Amino acid sequence: MVMRAVVISLFMAAVLSPALAKADALRSPFDVGAAREARGQPAGYFSCPSAPKGSKDLEFGGYYADRGSGSSVVDKAAEAAYREATKPIDKFQADITVMADRYAASKPADAKFATCALDWLADWAGIEAMLGKANDQGGYVRKWGLAPISASYLKIRDEAALDPAKKQAVEAWIKRYANIVYRDYDPEQKESRRNNHVYWAAWSVGLASVVLDDKKLFEWSMDKARLGLRQVTAEGILPLELGRKARAYHYHVFAAAPLVMVAELGARNGVDLYAERDGALKRLVDLVLVNFDDDSFFAQKTGVKQDRSGSSKPSHFPWLEAYFARTQDPAAVKVIAKLRPMRETRVGGDLTMYYGAALP
Repeated sequence: MVMRAVVISLFMAAVLSPALAKADALRSPFDVGAAREARGQPAGYFSCPSAPKGSKDLEFGGYYADRGSGSSVVDKAAEAAYREATKPIDKFQADITVMADRYAASKPADAKFATCALDWLADWAGIEAMLGKANDQGGYVRKWGLAPISASYLKIRDEAALDPAKKQAVEAWIKRYANIVYRDYDPEQKESRRNNHVYWAAWSVGLASVVLDDKKLFEWSMDKARLGLRQVTAEGILPLELGRKARAYHYHVFAAAPLVMVAELGARNGVDLYAERDGALKRLVDLVLVNFDDDSFFAQKTGVKQDRSGSSKPSHFPWLEAYFARTQDPAAVKVIAKLRPMRETRVGGDLTMYYGAALP
């Protein structure tokens, strides 16, 4: 019954008329009040640690050995170097996401999680973290990082105990951050401005648009998701992700995540991306689900055995919670039942808590 209450709350928000949604402030895809009602419990002890050291400039090496001809073969040594170099950024994003989710799950609301997350965000805002020079891989890291930063702030911003000056500083930082990502991903000449990278940019900028109540950035987010949906074939294929050869299935899962989450953000604000291109999003998700246990379709289409390392982990499918809560698609039940609970930093943290609907 509790989980059903969460779904009903989300559904009622989503069916608001487009006119009403446009007249109001943009709405977050995370209903903290409903999550607290559904899952809330006393928070227990928490001591706020120091934030990891932030980086302004973002210059990292890639880790695909065949970059430029499929980017499907991982160079293990290069990947390890990349993971080490980005560790402080990953820790910052993961930890503020956990703090924001613990705040949402605390009943009564416990401000210590929100104040700690805000302190961390204000620390990085103060040094203009993530806003400096970036090479290609650094630009990818920057674009991914805006989503957990914006999502975490959205979850805590209504806490009365927060310092208004720190909130103002964080919002100014997010505004600069979002406009850098927007400018970087607006042109469509490069392939990475048409494939999964731009869908992730749409999700990141879309979340920031809610923080800022910026309708221009919101509409840009919707348009970039539409760019992805226009590419979905009748079979549910994203041709640019199919080009990833041995990792084609993995990248269809990876691309579905931001497209579903932008569709959910749109639904909360009167925009129905689920209906775009005769249900293109459903075709994509159906293809992902059908191939969850047997990816022979992708092997046949690419002519290459699929690299499934990691592509069936719970951290790759939290977006399915939002999709099922919205559509009640029975095809999703088996995967959700197998992987729940599901959380992942880039898509917004503990999506089972925010979206998890009762399974039949």
